[in-house]
Amino acid sequence: MSFLDFDSDDSMKDPTFKPEVKDKQTTFFDLQKTEDVLTIEKNNEKELEKKEVKKKEEQNNAAVEEIMRSDIVSTDEQLNEKSPKIVILSNIDVSNFNQISETQTKTTTKKKRTKCKFCQTDVTNFERHLERNHDDTKEVQDMMSFPKSHPERKKILSLLRNAANFTEYLKGNVQPKYHYKTESKEYYPCSRCKAMLSKSYLSRHKKNCILKHTNNNEIRKMNSLAASQTLIASSFDENSNLHKLRVKEEVFDRMKPDYISLVAKSDYLIYNFGENYLKKHRREQLVTVCSNKMRELARFLIQFRKMTNNSKFRLQDVFKPKLFDMTVECAKHVGGYEKYSKTYRAPSLPAHLGTSLKQVCELFTDWS
Repeated sequence: MSFLDFDSDDSMKDPTFKPEVKDKQTTFFDLQKTEDVLTIEKNNEKELEKKEVKKKEEQNNAAVEEIMRSDIVSTDEQLNEKSPKIVILSNIDVSNFNQISETQTKTTTKKKRTKCKFCQTDVTNFERHLERNHDDTKEVQDMMSFPKSHPERKKILSLLRNAANFTEYLKGNVQPKYHYKTESKEYYPCSRCKAMLSKSYLSRHKKNCILKHTNNNEIRKMNSLAASQTLIASSFDENSNLHKLRVKEEVFDRMKPDYISLVAKSDYLIYNFGENYLKKHRREQLVTVCSNKMRELARFLIQFRKMTNNSKFRLQDVFKPKLFDMTVECAKHVGGYEKYSKTYRAPSLPAHLGTSLKQVCELFTDWS
């Protein structure tokens, strides 16, 4: 017998007596067992939750793949035909729907191409094309005389590229030097390097131009847009006589840079009328008067083009006997004539146009 069996007198009398120590030991072990069971159950519940989450993710991924493959959103007819596939959307959780927005579509970017001014072919690597096919020309030989990554070589290459893009601009195809996010831009060439730039950036470009003037005062005084219009007008000159005239140096830069001035600078009879006016009146103050008279004729020519629906109409085509009535109507319209009140907004303007057209007609008859 052990010492525990005879712990007290009560144990001798009552054989069914159990000591309190044994009861405490049994309850302690039972508590440990229950805690282990609870932890096991919690772990099982977590594993089950993870499995359910994985199943939902797999279902969502499968549904997203089927939606991306199918053309459900294309037309209403396809929606009716492929209605069973739309039911998959009910299995997708809204919290995981960001997976569709995160899918990125591949966008192909077109390479910038340049049309060679020597052979009129579109090329992507303009420098390599010049070295292989046009190494006998003087400009390309000057470029190849410098090593690669040399600033003079880059300068000659950019000038050749700008000249090629400028010839395309005169044909109606715009190849800007810098691409902008907004497509609705007006592009004009630089009067020195012939780079195609936006209208808003043209004035800022003159400080960074590769052929900029050394004198800063000349840069400040120069109107970039007016000089660009002069370059365009001189390129349209068939006889190449515009660069010899006084009107280009004295009047063109003072004219307001708009469409009216561009028409005045481009028409052969209008700028020769201005040259003849400067020869007759040698005072410096009459430069602005000459500019105003040239712009009046340009406004008349623009109105004549609108009435005839012919954008290629020139001022020398006006002097035809069958177009006399239309000439009178154009002069009235430029002066702001109103039929009901029979008044003019600018009464003196039609009379000035009449005298100017007479002088232009005399010039035209002397040349012809």
